[in-house]
Amino acid sequence: MSNEFSGFTSDQCFIPNWLSLDKWGYVLAGHPKNGARQRGHRLAYRLFCGPLKQGEWVLHKCGNANCVNPYHLYIGTPQQNSDDAKRHGTTASEFRISNTKLSNEQVREIRASSLRNYELCKIFGVSKSVISNIRSGKTRKNAWTLL
Repeated sequence: MSNEFSGFTSDQCFIPNWLSLDKWGYVLAGHPKNGARQRGHRLAYRLFCGPLKQGEWVLHKCGNANCVNPYHLYIGTPQQNSDDAKRHGTTASEFRISNTKLSNEQVREIRASSLRNYELCKIFGVSKSVISNIRSGKTRKNAWTLL
């Protein structure tokens, strides 16, 4: 594999902001003819790295669920996925907040950003209401104290 394909390099996340997200924040890519949708990182892995076996997990080295850069993807196990989430700081138990996907650092980035809510929801893989609630202080109040 070369160091670069299609305008992105091995050290950059590639986030196709024009695609929609599923409820877990993963990019969804649709088949142009039959409309079948699948997670973008799995499609990217198949296109650039090869076929997947039944039940194989495609994991993100970068910790960004929206990233489809094949350099950031690898085959792993559910346990490795869980370990990655802990390492990347995206586990709910780490913050004692149920169903959270964002680290305190990401919450602070959202609050400091001048981007619009719809742009941030694509970047961070959460809904516009999550971004709005974070910015207004309705949720993730604990992240304010960590500034």
